[in-house]
Amino acid sequence: PYWWGDRLDRNIAPSGQPRDTTELAANPFELAGILGNLREWVEDCYVNNYAETPTDGRANLSGDCSRRVIRGGSFEDGASEHRAANRARIGVNVRDKSIGFRVATSNSAER
Repeated sequence: PYWWGDRLDRNIAPSGQPRDTTELAANPFELAGILGNLREWVEDCYVNNYAETPTDGRANLSGDCSRRVIRGGSFEDGASEHRAANRARIGVNVRDKSIGFRVATSNSAER
């Protein structure tokens, strides 16, 4: 359920308050703070299932774009919310101290 194994590890997924990602362990892709520091707001528009989700890594932009998907758990959440498969929806105007985002780019010529 977690990139590090089967049990929630509070040394990897902090509780109480967010921590600087430089203090957190990196996953096998060398990304720190994945699952547990903050929930991540992703580009996908909310859809209640995966029926029309692109299979090539692109964001799903065909759903309800007034709500976006957030993934993972934050420092405020319990073990079940930290699973990599955990997803929820949130309005585009909602701001919360437990939600962040990660900026990532890719070279589209490599696809």
